[in-house]
Amino acid sequence: MMFATHLRQSLRQTHDRTCDAMTTKSRKKKNEPTWTDLKRSLNGLDRNGLLGLIQDLYAADKDNRVFLHARFGLGDDVLKP
Repeated sequence: MMFATHLRQSLRQTHDRTCDAMTTKSRKKKNEPTWTDLKRSLNGLDRNGLLGLIQDLYAADKDNRVFLHARFGLGDDVLKP
């Protein structure tokens, strides 16, 4: 079981490095952050950090609240006619 977990992590890291190499070439002109950059930052957060981030997104915008409610099946179905 631990081998499968380790293998999965190694494959994920290899994938991320490959994506980094590919996006670095295309970002040289723009120098804009990518999803890979964000994932790397998110990996450094603990549970409280992630909850704080979600709370900030929730408080920042009504669309974020609607999305989170729908994503977790809370409240009314916003897609219902």
